[in-house]
Order: sequence, then C-alpha cells, then structure tokens
Amino acid sequence: MKIDLHVHTRLSRDNDCDPDALFRRAKEIGLDALCITEHHSVLVSAAHEPVAARHGIRLFRACEASTAWGPLLL
Repeated sequence: MKIDLHVHTRLSRDNDCDPDALFRRAKEIGLDALCITEHHSVLVSAAHEPVAARHGIRLFRACEASTAWGPLLL
C-alpha cells in the first residue's frame, strides 16, 4: 500500500489545497491512501470521507497538535 502519512488541506489554514484536487492527484500518482492530519482535531477531517470514497482512496485520519517540543501527530 502506498500512503502519504502527513497531509493538510485548507481546513488546517496552513495549506490552500482543495480536498477534491488532493484526492484526485493522489489517485493520479498511484497512492492508495492518505492520512489527513488537520490541526488540533481529528473530527475536522471527517468531511473528507465522502471525497476520498469518490476517488477510491482510503482515508486515515489523525491530527497535529502543537506542544512545547514541537508538532506532535496523534
């Protein structure tokens, strides 16, 4: 399985990537899955589930939290 494990969309406000374009491109380059790691909430990425399904890409969800030691992926 080919997967990208740390991807943001415009929902994180540090990337201007449209979710539909992101999943379309993932399919074009042969990825099987993406792990969307929006900031501070795993719930935010739930909106991406129907988009991922439409493109045939498996979606894993995580979040990125800011800590005193730097970013932490959960």
